[in-house]
Amino acid sequence: MISNRIEFDIVSSQFCIHYMFEKESMLRGYLENVSTRLAENGVFMATTIDSDRLVYKIRESGPQLSIKNKYFSVIFDKDTFNREDIFAQQYYFYLQESVGEMMYASQKPKHVPEYLITFKTLCDIAAEYDLVLEKKVNFHEYYDQMVTRCEWEQTKKYRQDLLQRMVMNRVTSLDQEQIEQ
Repeated sequence: MISNRIEFDIVSSQFCIHYMFEKESMLRGYLENVSTRLAENGVFMATTIDSDRLVYKIRESGPQLSIKNKYFSVIFDKDTFNREDIFAQQYYFYLQESVGEMMYASQKPKHVPEYLITFKTLCDIAAEYDLVLEKKVNFHEYYDQMVTRCEWEQTKKYRQDLLQRMVMNRVTSLDQEQIEQ
């Protein structure tokens, strides 16, 4: 058990907070843990799926309620969502070599359940735990700001290298399929 006195200047939550949207109690417990371990003036950083973009892409895909390319696939079992029931809005996800697994006998991916985030709800509940949003950026916007439009060539190369090592697992560039999804 972690001592009650241990606090952190930075709490980083990368692509996991959406799992807390299975139930409100899970989100509240998670945010309580974050807020009680965060030092005064500490920073909580989180990344997650852009639920609005994902739902838009699914609705755009037509009646099959899925999107995919050679890297990933997402499957929804419905295209309407009850705005009153903001938790347990489930979909199924597979990401090559990362999330889910390839069923080698059938050569079909095994998807894992994930959950949409209602961003306003996340901010409202986070505020109850004294967590305040300072910045919200979609990955496409972030990539554009930090890599594509960087003003100094030296910094641009550093940021591209950092992004490739940390996020893209040494992929040399994003191809059009990766960018569009």
